[in-house]
Amino acid sequence: AIGVHVHGPAHARLERRHLLVHVLAVEIHAGLEAERITRAQPRRRHARAAQVVGASFESDMFLPRPRRRAAWPDAPLRIGAMVRPASQHRAPALTMRVLARVARRFGERVEVVIFGAENDDLAWQSYDFSFVWRNLGVLQPEQLAGVLADLDVFADFSEYQAMGLTAMEAMACGAAVIVPRRGGAASFAEHEVDALVVDTAAEEACVDALCRLVEDAALRQRLAGNAVRKMPRFHAESVALRILQALFGQSSMDGA
Repeated sequence: AIGVHVHGPAHARLERRHLLVHVLAVEIHAGLEAERITRAQPRRRHARAAQVVGASFESDMFLPRPRRRAAWPDAPLRIGAMVRPASQHRAPALTMRVLARVARRFGERVEVVIFGAENDDLAWQSYDFSFVWRNLGVLQPEQLAGVLADLDVFADFSEYQAMGLTAMEAMACGAAVIVPRRGGAASFAEHEVDALVVDTAAEEACVDALCRLVEDAALRQRLAGNAVRKMPRFHAESVALRILQALFGQSSMDGA
């Protein structure tokens, strides 16, 4: 039996390449917060320590590409966020409140798009809908890659993220990104260098961070540029290799 828990596409890559692994009593967890929370669990259950194999994303799908729409400053600044009522840790109500406050403050200077749920799923929620926004619904990965490449800013105001895959993908596509302090975003995002890392328990901090990115073009461009240069190192093959090393040991890999 094998217990391999990996956030990101590395496990799918392994399956596509027909790697069949059978080991006993091994659990592998990706993400710094996942390591902190779950490291003790495999030791209790299997007398084995968990190993962190790292974050990854589909780097050949999520990457900068030509815009399908006019870009700022020739068009409103486009802000995107995932709003999914079924995932309460993603703080959908907080996300809509922050988006509403920023949209009302900047008016036609910004355009807000959300995704992650259909309109029917949003209709019965008591969120702040008192601003202009557009819902793109549930997106397939290929659709999401195009949407993220058209964003100027992507905001993740989740209470926590075990890793934060969509934020990684947005960074790889060239958006300036806000990620929650709590969770595993520190495994790929560095505050004020390639992202803004915020305490999402404080609504004002979320609003302030998003306003900074709307008002400060130089900051947006610096964060986005650094992120685009950094993210390719998180390709899925690197995590797949670390999984193999964890399962079989470095020495066996060296001799392969």
